[in-house]
Amino acid sequence: MFSADIELPRSDPDEMRHWIEYLALEIGPRPYSSSKLLRKVADSLSESFKNLGYNVDEQLYYYKGEIYYNICASPKTRGIEQEGSVPLVVVGAHYDTVSHSPGADDNASGIAGIMELARLISRDPPPGVRLVAFALEEPPVFRTRYMGSF
Repeated sequence: MFSADIELPRSDPDEMRHWIEYLALEIGPRPYSSSKLLRKVADSLSESFKNLGYNVDEQLYYYKGEIYYNICASPKTRGIEQEGSVPLVVVGAHYDTVSHSPGADDNASGIAGIMELARLISRDPPPGVRLVAFALEEPPVFRTRYMGSF
């Protein structure tokens, strides 16, 4: 057995609470029919990933004449990742809700988790990690080709 003086980053419940309160209390229900509200959330997520030092790609797609955005964050790696050189690991959560729910558990808590993970690994991210906030997961797109995380 051996030990090393390695300080691992610690999760911060206040950071996670911030995201849950922002999404569930400040923003509230985020159904597919509120595309402008979902865009506001996408912008907040994108900005937060960028502030942590990530490259951010907005994967846009259309549903019922509206535009929705999956927010894809990848670390700015020291070396260049050749496609296929490392396994791709996608960690994701969706940020929409059903119509009349603030979505604290489904799925502000998931967004809080990936945002906290983004913060924890931002200084030394493992290669191949992609953090994704998916726009649409709830009905009526659930299990259809329009489901952002399908």
